[in-house]
Amino acid sequence: NGEYTMVLTDVGASMSIFHGVDVTRRSADLLRGPAGIFAVASFDGELLCVTAAPEYNEDKLIRRHVEFNTHGAIYHARTQNYGVDMQALLHAGMPCEIRAVELENYTQKRVEAKLLFYFEPSLAKWMDEAAHPAFSRLFLHVDYRSDTKMLIFSRRTRGAEVPACIAVGFMEHEVDFEFDSDRPVLLTRPYGASSLPRALDIPFSSRTGAIPEAAVAIRLKTELGSRQRKLFT
Repeated sequence: NGEYTMVLTDVGASMSIFHGVDVTRRSADLLRGPAGIFAVASFDGELLCVTAAPEYNEDKLIRRHVEFNTHGAIYHARTQNYGVDMQALLHAGMPCEIRAVELENYTQKRVEAKLLFYFEPSLAKWMDEAAHPAFSRLFLHVDYRSDTKMLIFSRRTRGAEVPACIAVGFMEHEVDFEFDSDRPVLLTRPYGASSLPRALDIPFSSRTGAIPEAAVAIRLKTELGSRQRKLFT
């Protein structure tokens, strides 16, 4: 849109750039180390990742497809009982991207659902990140604004660097969520992002401050009645 660039793939890996600065961490290997903004849901314990990445689960009971359009893409995932749709949308005039996820219950019973959003912030130029990845991660800081229910990720500037930050939250202000920002807690070594579904059930710390390996994990819980669908943006 002139300020903000969003790059999407059919498997769900993505990256975002603002004035030459990587907003989200990018990957050189989409198979072994996929990066992007991912959404994983569970319905009474049944897992459903809306995109093939990062898990690359070849479960034949899950049907996935993606539609690309001029504003972004819409990812679809279906099982016999449940469905998840995610629209990845770039704002027309603001440096902002949107993930609108709809959960759907096809069964005749009420189910308890969880939804997890995850990505890894960068806020650095790609060449700087690639040259010193471990060093680059030391300068990220996390704050939570309870009045707006927003997570704010910022980078401590060095020299002539331009200050940059990321604000993350729901458009539905009434949504209550948990968060964690510690990547080693959220993911299991050596599996990395492919182990993301386990983060649906681990305790979240709501940790803020300077975090050496920062990530963005937001988790919410909801109920879906028979044949009901709910949208979270």
